[in-house]
Amino acid sequence: IEFADYSPDDLLAIFKLDCTKADYKLNDDAEKKLTELFNKEWANRDKSFGNARLARNLFEKTLQNQADRISNISSPNNETYMTFTAADIPDTM
Repeated sequence: IEFADYSPDDLLAIFKLDCTKADYKLNDDAEKKLTELFNKEWANRDKSFGNARLARNLFEKTLQNQADRISNISSPNNETYMTFTAADIPDTM
């Protein structure tokens, strides 16, 4: 059985769904960087392209990066804990 690859827009929607399920949100710069990254990954996809796995792995890496970033903030607020910024989005996968 062969499944069609998700489009970059589909991958972004999957990532946003993961955010919603975990009560996170993206700021505008993070969404822009994600869009660029999904477009790049999709354009360079090969036979082993991970489809939704790419979005899930990216979400996990973003969560880890965000935790590292806010660990250096002396008094983070709830908004800081629940918002992904462009700095949290990996440059590559």
